[in-house]
Amino acid sequence: MQTITILEWLIGGGAFALTGGFAFWFGRRTEKWDKAANEITEIKSDITDMKKEMSAINEFIRLIRPHVLSMIDIEGRSPLRLSEHGQETARKIRAHDLARKYVGKVKIAPDFNAYEIQETCLAFCREKLLQSLTRDEKDELQNAAYENGADLNHYLRIISLVMRDIILTKKGMAPGKADAHHSEKPAEEPAGASSGAS
Repeated sequence: MQTITILEWLIGGGAFALTGGFAFWFGRRTEKWDKAANEITEIKSDITDMKKEMSAINEFIRLIRPHVLSMIDIEGRSPLRLSEHGQETARKIRAHDLARKYVGKVKIAPDFNAYEIQETCLAFCREKLLQSLTRDEKDELQNAAYENGADLNHYLRIISLVMRDIILTKKGMAPGKADAHHSEKPAEEPAGASSGAS
């Protein structure tokens, strides 16, 4: 029979302990690796969810952008007018040049009030201005809309307000005073009118 020496016993025991320790260590590492793999899967799922949410946010921004541009460029008080930013936008798209060139095509009845003039200019710009523009003018306007991510109708609205101001000025109805009949100050009586009964 073979006897096991103390040295062999120590070597065998050490090897067994080392193997057991390695197995234990490897088992713990495997658990950590599995946990990490699960966390990576969760992160990938979260990223996919975030991409969906970002897509929804981008769609929302795309839908509201024309309205936001309109709020930035056009002051919403009566009467509508271009803000400082709107004046800059009008300059960039050459709105004043286009309005002066095509304002004669807008059909304005002699008895139109300021609001009817404004709406007629807007309708003309939305329905007929693009057909009236030269190819170069149309390309320039469409390229500006494309490069700025703007709706072309927004630019047409700016041009329509410039046209309205030209028409109101020609009719002696300064754009800022076109709504004078809405002021809080009561109208003055014409000279010679009596206020009471005799």
